[in-house]
Amino acid sequence: MLEFPEIKTERLLLRAWRDDDLEPFSALNADPRVMEHFPSTEGARAALRFGFERLGLDEIVSMTVPTNVRSWRVMERLGMTRSPDDDFDHPRVAEGHRLRRHVLYRLPRARWQSLATVPEAAARPTCRLW
Repeated sequence: MLEFPEIKTERLLLRAWRDDDLEPFSALNADPRVMEHFPSTEGARAALRFGFERLGLDEIVSMTVPTNVRSWRVMERLGMTRSPDDDFDHPRVAEGHRLRRHVLYRLPRARWQSLATVPEAAARPTCRLW
């Protein structure tokens, strides 16, 4: 069985799914206050650090559908950039489905390292969706 690492932040524990997570996860998703204030940037930042520092990745990519504005805002806050040439139709989503089109953001290791010393406001978007 594949072993998943645990990634901890001040407020989050990212780990593999367990069957007993279903009930609390459902409650979390049913509470609009949680979804509005969920520390997604904090979790994503920790995942990037894990990917670059522990796994030694040269680049990390992230994708979402164009209408998921909150997700691509998180990617931009993290310093990820988008080139419209990289956008794609997801092969596992049916043709014609409204969620088929995806936007792709990238963060090379060198950019991530340079952003580690730059205040967050300076790492804001380099590309707009529309």
